[in-house]
Amino acid sequence: MVLIWVVCVLVLIMAIGLTVYSATTCETGASKAISIVIIWAVALAIIGGLMWWLYGTESGKRSQKSLHSEVSGGLNRTVKVYDMEGDLIQEYKGKFDVAESTTEGVTKVKFDCDGKRHIIYGSTGTIIIDEE
Repeated sequence: MVLIWVVCVLVLIMAIGLTVYSATTCETGASKAISIVIIWAVALAIIGGLMWWLYGTESGKRSQKSLHSEVSGGLNRTVKVYDMEGDLIQEYKGKFDVAESTTEGVTKVKFDCDGKRHIIYGSTGTIIIDEE
């Protein structure tokens, strides 16, 4: 999400620079106007597309939520761990960030809750993580 905003600022800076360049190098008023309109139309189309992705799509919303979780110490979550027969082994509740990785077909979920680090391997059962 931060990258999207950085790209938008860079696009604006480039549009301003190209506008100044166009205004100083074009010889006629009509060519200056046309080039400036094209520059800003392209810049606004790029920024509009990025903002649409960030605020108008589910992947953009997930990206925002991931960043919020990363910078605010996590989200309120409930982690439930079930054994292979479907019986509840353990349940964790709290505000924490969850890291998930897969190595050689084994999923590992890692998080800190109540001052303790928890690492759960998915090959031993089922892990359900609900965000509140």
